[in-house]
Amino acid sequence: EGMDEQNVTLVNDRAQQQLEALRRLLDERVGVVGKLDGLARILPEGLWLTDLSFEERADAGGTPQVSLRVSGACYLEQAGKEFSAIRAFEDRIKNNPALFQGFSAARVDQIKEQVQSRSQTQYTYRTFQLDCRSDRRL
Repeated sequence: EGMDEQNVTLVNDRAQQQLEALRRLLDERVGVVGKLDGLARILPEGLWLTDLSFEERADAGGTPQVSLRVSGACYLEQAGKEFSAIRAFEDRIKNNPALFQGFSAARVDQIKEQVQSRSQTQYTYRTFQLDCRSDRRL
């Protein structure tokens, strides 16, 4: 009441655009629980997760932008095999459609050597960070 027809049409059009953006967001949503379950099922022996962050948000146009950061560590009795296990984990994520859905890139970063001493025995293991991201529209 009190608005002319042109303003009512503008407000209605804007509301319809926002509603459509929300519908797209819900339709294209990535299942977080499924991804967490999938991650637990594909862990190579000797590899464990230490931190996980998942973010799903929409850009200004309503397109979902998804990121997953997984931090972990790997210890295998055979020295030097940790790199292979970490790369195998990365490949498993990339090749699993349920896990990789919503992402356009995944890469392992920051592989570091850690040394732990216990009872006069020294253990060397590797820590890593894996980042998965969706394309960002600019």
